Amino acid sequence: MNNVKALITIVNRGNGERISAFVNRKYNQASFLIMGKGTASSDIMDILGMDTPDKDLVFSLVSSHDLLSMLSELSGKKFMKSAGAGIAFTISLSALGSLMHAALTQKAPEEQEDNMENTTKDNFSLITAITDPGYSDKVMELARGAGARGGTVINARGIGHDGAGTFLGINIQEEKELILILTPAAQRLEIMNAINESFGLRKDAKAIVLSMPVEDMIPVS
Repeated sequence: MNNVKALITIVNRGNGERISAFVNRKYNQASFLIMGKGTASSDIMDILGMDTPDKDLVFSLVSSHDLLSMLSELSGKKFMKSAGAGIAFTISLSALGSLMHAALTQKAPEEQEDNMENTTKDNFSLITAITDPGYSDKVMELARGAGARGGTVINARGIGHDGAGTFLGINIQEEKELILILTPAAQRLEIMNAINESFGLRKDAKAIVLSMPVEDMIPVS
């Protein structure tokens, strides 16, 4: 698990695919492009070097072994000249399917079912299930049966490394749905394993299921 992290890169609209193309030449990754809109003040935008409020958010799963050199290249002059300014940061994962872990670290997958790899004991977790379109309602219905209270669906498009898709026998270059579920950590693996068993990479939905630790959480009314 410590071999894979989530890399979040935010750049001006239209530059997200350039990020994937740039790092794909050298690194193994699986990335998903989400369109968004920045909400920072003009002063903050100037500090970050961002020109427009329309943003591309690239959510990538990357090997920790490649991370330092990848971040160095992303911040280098060669990349900035072709893709413009932006920000990138990493998030530790608290659980990830063994098949995706094997693909990103280029290790041979085990023959058994794709189980969740668990590391941290955080109080709350954000489960992310990345599926082919049309499965979000079914995933949420199953997740509620396993203890989830609700979720949020985001539309995205896969721009991942061809190697990961070939390794797992899936096509990352498709429209995707991201189902985000906030849950107590004690329920995380039960929910993730339920989703993975019915909708995982070996199923029609081709779901990638992962979780990230949540440090603080408050209700907003």
